[in-house]
Amino acid sequence: MLRVETTEGFGLSGKVTAGTSLRTRLMLLVLACALPLAAFAGVLSYQFVQAQSRILQDQVRERVDALSQAVDRYISETEVSLEVLATSPALQQGDLRSFHAQIMEAVKKRGVGIVLLDTTGQQLVTTNLAFGEPLPRRTDLETLNRVVATGRPQISDLTIAAVQQRPILSVEVPVFVVGRLTYVLAMGITPEALGKVIRSQNFPPEWTVAVRDRKGIIAARSRDAARFIGQPGNPRMTEPSARADEEAWYEAVDLEGRAVYGNFVRSTLTGWSVVVGVPRETVVTPFRSLAGLVAAAAAGVLLVGLLLAARVARGITRPLYRLAELPMRRGPHPAQFVSGIIELDRVASLLATRERERDEALARVRDSEERLRATYEHAPVGIAETDQQGRFLRVNTCMAALTGYNVDELLQLDLYRLTHPAFREQQRELYQQLWAGERASYRLEKRYIRKNGEEFWIEVTCSMVRDAAGHPKYAIRIIRDVSEQKRSMESLRLLIKELNHRVRNNLANVQSLARQAAVGQSDMNQYLGAFEDRLMALSRAHDLLNATQWSGVGLLDLIRGMLKPFGVSDPERFDVRGDDLVVGPETALSLAIVIHELAANAAKYGSLAGPQGRVDIRVMALDHDYQLGWKESDGPAVVPPQHRGFGCRLLDRLIGVQLNGSSQLLFEPDGVRWILAFDPEVVKPHSRPAWKAAADTVL
Repeated sequence: MLRVETTEGFGLSGKVTAGTSLRTRLMLLVLACALPLAAFAGVLSYQFVQAQSRILQDQVRERVDALSQAVDRYISETEVSLEVLATSPALQQGDLRSFHAQIMEAVKKRGVGIVLLDTTGQQLVTTNLAFGEPLPRRTDLETLNRVVATGRPQISDLTIAAVQQRPILSVEVPVFVVGRLTYVLAMGITPEALGKVIRSQNFPPEWTVAVRDRKGIIAARSRDAARFIGQPGNPRMTEPSARADEEAWYEAVDLEGRAVYGNFVRSTLTGWSVVVGVPRETVVTPFRSLAGLVAAAAAGVLLVGLLLAARVARGITRPLYRLAELPMRRGPHPAQFVSGIIELDRVASLLATRERERDEALARVRDSEERLRATYEHAPVGIAETDQQGRFLRVNTCMAALTGYNVDELLQLDLYRLTHPAFREQQRELYQQLWAGERASYRLEKRYIRKNGEEFWIEVTCSMVRDAAGHPKYAIRIIRDVSEQKRSMESLRLLIKELNHRVRNNLANVQSLARQAAVGQSDMNQYLGAFEDRLMALSRAHDLLNATQWSGVGLLDLIRGMLKPFGVSDPERFDVRGDDLVVGPETALSLAIVIHELAANAAKYGSLAGPQGRVDIRVMALDHDYQLGWKESDGPAVVPPQHRGFGCRLLDRLIGVQLNGSSQLLFEPDGVRWILAFDPEVVKPHSRPAWKAAADTVL
């Protein structure tokens, strides 16, 4: 047995080693070429079988998708019906008897049960019993709790109905009354209803079609439904999603013990699965006879191919031996060689260009190395290579610029020397885990110490470079200066802190308004109207403060803004004059509510309730304090109130806490008079740190 090996250049030596002869290899090659001819019929038949199998798979997949969409449509229609019932005026007003009559009509159209529950699971009305009969509390609260937690419609798994004691699936939607989730409205879906959906798709009778809930329990089935509904399905029928994509064609055994090919789809709407199994015999039997014919034809073609291989191999090996014995010279052209075989002559020509191509490849490698070196040195991040002890083996110029050391100095140091003491132990632990193979890489934010002692924040990403055998060679570290990013994050944190402070203050104001306004109120509509007016007054005060970036607001501007809904622009009704003092944000919000309360009271009972009434407002800066006066005149006769309302309580709280002053509320015969005396300090806007001023600008 002979094998020819090339040596340096393009010369061919006569070195002979043991191995398979070229004649034998060519015979095998020709034989390999003959095999496809022999197997052509088999391959064609196999492709036909595969094509038919793919067609069947596509058909099954389309049928599964169509059934899943039909089930989703059925569930969506049920959701829509329930959401329409949830907006019923009778339900919103708490008239459960009228609502029971409505759902009794609604259930006739869909033929399933409807039940209304409170958020604890107590049934309130149901179509399964007459109105007023005692109703049990639901024991299975999983779906109801999900509705209460999310405020969105939910679909249950197969469960047992509390009243009918039969398997059902439940579609449940939240019912909001005055913006609060008060009830849960549920409609039961029987397995028979889903069975009708399955039968509407006209599947072949020998196919097994089932709908399973999220727990894998059979909720509907096309074959022997009464026997299998409520039982767990074969988990193998829905396992492919855990190993491959969900469209995989798989083989399993159904609950009837039949070998089936199947597919399934899991609905994104309900989380249920639609599973279809096709009996294996209906797929395999038509192709068995075809496989026998193909095998016989392939055996005949293979025999003919073997005979042709022996003859063709003999004609190819002879010129190859001549080519192996022919000396080649260095240069662009090969030595003269004519074999009579075009392919062999071309091989001889191509051998001549081999060395030139190798030289060009080496030049490209050198260029690539130079480009990589330039990238390493000029990268905008620090790059360092370190050994197992953390000593620097190689660093780029950016690394030197970041640390303040030159390259030679860095090569005398290790990474722990540059790390701030607070981070050295953490750095050492991560680095040792990397070398031990416990980590593929790690990322760490820490502080570095420059040569001049200055501290700064860096982000380091470290990974391991290994040899061909997988042994660690060195670690590569990418270092990026993140000091500016840290400062930005701190500024953002302070900004969020200021925003949270303002939100809490606003919520406290609204909570106080809600609680104080509710005292003594029995009419909900009257309470909501008054509460909404006070919120609008607070909103107008916010608009005035936003215009000045919450640095303060003129007191006269604040008064006019609060009186705008009451017609302050009419000089016959209002006269607002005095010293234009500036009040801080907290004081402005409190004064805004007070002015609104005075105006609202005047519009209901005081001078603004009549056509000729007017209000005079004066702001005066005295020697030791400031005064705000409110005087009503030309209105109805004033009768002192019998109890203290929201306005009086608000005035007391404002004077005692916010303004550090005193007030007088006088019910004079010709009109209400209110005089407020307060400390001058409350009208001076408080100094604010620079970061709060920046927050004002952003907000």
